[in-house]
Amino acid sequence: MNVTIISMEQKERIKRIQKALNVNADGIIGDKTLTAIEGLLNLNKPIEDNMGYSVVISIGHSTADKGAVASDGHIAEYDYNKKLADIIKKELESTKSLSVHVVNRLTDGGGKGVSASVKAINMYKSDCAIELHANAYNGTASGSEVLYWHTSTKGKKLATDLQEAIIKVLNLPNRGIKPLSGEDRGGGILKGTVAPTVITEPFFIDNPKDLKLAEDKIEQLGVAMANAIIKYLYTN
Repeated sequence: MNVTIISMEQKERIKRIQKALNVNADGIIGDKTLTAIEGLLNLNKPIEDNMGYSVVISIGHSTADKGAVASDGHIAEYDYNKKLADIIKKELESTKSLSVHVVNRLTDGGGKGVSASVKAINMYKSDCAIELHANAYNGTASGSEVLYWHTSTKGKKLATDLQEAIIKVLNLPNRGIKPLSGEDRGGGILKGTVAPTVITEPFFIDNPKDLKLAEDKIEQLGVAMANAIIKYLYTN
């Protein structure tokens, strides 16, 4: 059995904390003390930041369900967007004093579905959230689009800024920004999130030409998307 010995000074500090929280002031560290303190906290409350603006980047799908796959099978949505998320985060943090959180539905939301994505995004009290995806259809469809919640003016602004940035880098057919409702595929994520949220679909992963362009320009794409987020935050 491991025994932790604390000094009288530490014991008095613990007592002061307990008194401040109106917890039995015995100066003892133990499960009962911690449970009492935790009972005073709302552990389901979104985590707040004090670094100004806060951004959540959600990697679509997960290691358990990687989403759409390239025609030759060498990469899936999740794999590509995990790299893209890291680039966006790095650029955001190097450019502005932002708090950036990269989340995933499986590791942070505890599942593989829409509700898990919503839970992961809502973990943080953020100013905006972006869920990264890629399109897939018949191997020849091509283009870029960004989806937003149909009644969200902030979501529409964020979608517009991101779509402009994506088109400038990839120069694929402009499929525009698209408003979604709860009945639309992807609408459940946009409906359930607290912060203005968009879903990016920069290219068709099952189209070899789209994918090659997206892979070749992933660094430029990430930087451009980060700058679009900054534009949204500081001009909104």
